[in-house]
Amino acid sequence: MPVTDPRDAILIAARDRPRADAAEAGYATIRALTATDFSDAALADAVALCVAEGLLRDPVRLEQGALQCYWRAELTPAGVEAARAVQHLSSCPRMRVSTSSLAASKDVDTRIRGHDAGGCDGNDVGPARSV
Repeated sequence: MPVTDPRDAILIAARDRPRADAAEAGYATIRALTATDFSDAALADAVALCVAEGLLRDPVRLEQGALQCYWRAELTPAGVEAARAVQHLSSCPRMRVSTSSLAASKDVDTRIRGHDAGGCDGNDVGPARSV
């Protein structure tokens, strides 16, 4: 299922820890990793939202001994769980919804367990549900 939310694209791509010399190059990497065409502005807004929600560390870094900053998408522990939820639920035909609200949820594990307990086998193409 294609990624339709820039925030979901950030969470999915950040699992690969993309690194670039500048944010724009980082956004290009995210687009390549997720096969999307979101604008730099949409991805910048999504990164800011993920940072504000505690799902992504501040992407601008200056490593010890470095002469310049670089851009890197790195998930926090909460972001790792949110990315797992987004990846799983975006690929499940039973859960054809935008997962942004789920990724921000404090009970991501509970919702995934509840979904999995519902017998997700990846082949169930029932009606789309809201989470």
